[in-house]
Amino acid sequence: MKKKKHWVIAGILCLAAAGGIIYGFSSNQIQNTTFWRSLHTRIIPSETLGESVYEVDADADSIYSLNYQSAVEDKITEALDEYTVASPLLLYNPFGTNTSSSLLVAYHGDEAYTLSYEIHVEDETIQDFSKTAVTVAIEEGYASQVIGFVYGEKNTLTLTYSDDKGKTIASHTYTIEMPQCATQNNTQLAIENGDSAHELSDGLFAVFGLDKSFNSNIYLYDNDGVLRGELPLKNYRSDRIEQVGDELLYSYSKNGFMTVNQLGKITNLYSIGSYKQHHEFRYDEEHNELVILVNEDNDMTIEDVMISLDLETNEVKELVDMKDLLPQLYEKAVSPEEGNTYGGDELDWIHLNSFDFMGDDLIVSSRELSTIIKISDYRNNPSISYFLADASLYQENDDDAHTLLYAKGTDFISQSGQHTITYLADDALPKGQYYLYMFNNNFTNARTRQDLDWSAFIGAGTYTEGTASYYYQYLVDENSGTYTLVDQVALPYSSIVSSCEWYQDHLISSSGKSNCFNEYDKEGNLIREYHYEAEKYAYRVFKYDFSDFYFQS
Repeated sequence: MKKKKHWVIAGILCLAAAGGIIYGFSSNQIQNTTFWRSLHTRIIPSETLGESVYEVDADADSIYSLNYQSAVEDKITEALDEYTVASPLLLYNPFGTNTSSSLLVAYHGDEAYTLSYEIHVEDETIQDFSKTAVTVAIEEGYASQVIGFVYGEKNTLTLTYSDDKGKTIASHTYTIEMPQCATQNNTQLAIENGDSAHELSDGLFAVFGLDKSFNSNIYLYDNDGVLRGELPLKNYRSDRIEQVGDELLYSYSKNGFMTVNQLGKITNLYSIGSYKQHHEFRYDEEHNELVILVNEDNDMTIEDVMISLDLETNEVKELVDMKDLLPQLYEKAVSPEEGNTYGGDELDWIHLNSFDFMGDDLIVSSRELSTIIKISDYRNNPSISYFLADASLYQENDDDAHTLLYAKGTDFISQSGQHTITYLADDALPKGQYYLYMFNNNFTNARTRQDLDWSAFIGAGTYTEGTASYYYQYLVDENSGTYTLVDQVALPYSSIVSSCEWYQDHLISSSGKSNCFNEYDKEGNLIREYHYEAEKYAYRVFKYDFSDFYFQS
């Protein structure tokens, strides 16, 4: 009787979906219910990947639905009874969050085993990819996400299960035909080795915004420049990946963020409403919130507002409007006849492009003014503490800026057009001193301030040509009100975009306009340079070890 009732309800729902709107529910609303999704989701043998591989057959036009994600998870649970550690389930990218390069490997049972794996292809220029996967308890069993398959190649996958004493419990070998990457052809990058004898750090390079601000996925490359994963996005490039506990958090659309668990399932979707993000977001662990650089719909200015997104309550709060903090500088800006750099007529007068936390304060980068700004007490009562910029950029009548300038501790050329400003604490320094580092583009331009004098920036490049950009590290002394250049590394020139970070004692940099990213040792000597093909550039490149997410630490 229950079975009959189940099919009656299913029939009603299908008719409702086909008919459009019945009893006030649209077909789209019905199709977004967990029950409807479950009825229209199946696990079926793959016709192309290999005889042992299954895939999800779902009547869904988007993965960005929690009901869709839950329906897939339910189907995995239903199917798991048939699979053991001696014969595990291999399910191709079931949640849709790592296209063409991931398998869910799962088995029914009450004991967890360690899963190590190796991916081999016949191409001798591509090294084997060997990892130990994270194993996660699921209903009635255990599962792991295996990533790193080579696009467009016949991949030989070897799985080895072992117990807590290291004894092999089961071993399997599969042949998997991975499709070509559908979105771009940079599946194996050209590499150039430097003079450093240091080994590369362990991890995957994440390339953000390759040639597009919109619909540009996140691409994961190994140390040999081989594409090992692709995280699909909806309509925004994303600017970084944050690991929050055992989940990844990143943006997937102009006004949306999501968290993804270790198996690739989307667990939460967040919206920032009428705001649209740009350039940067960062996770504040203490308050469990994101701080985001945004534009507000229908505003006459852009890239001058910061908001927070509470990940517990979903509350969105405006934190900082730079027009309120720097009204006189805002009044000096003039709209260029050709519009802003995006083709619109909104005034891009300060162009915030990155920031970092300093406890209750923020350090913020303004590309338009080639200025680094400290904002104190940003969550409650924001105010400007200081500017780091060449004094020649600010006239004495710039009352809300000139008096905020810190002096140079020595003679050097200040940063210009900088990106990825980062705070670096050092317990060995006296109180009131710390380091800041950045990608110094070494490019001088301000569309909205044609009155600025750039003559102090000797050696700066143009939009298309330049000798070098730089990694810059400042020692900031709030006690004396000074900043001093204490370290620099010459980098391939990039007038705009680009990034740098310290990762496992190595310097990772991206020079977008030179279509390359690099890894340097701690002395600043090049270990390896990676070149990609692009009509324009990649926005940023960061490196991640994905420890305790994809791989066991």
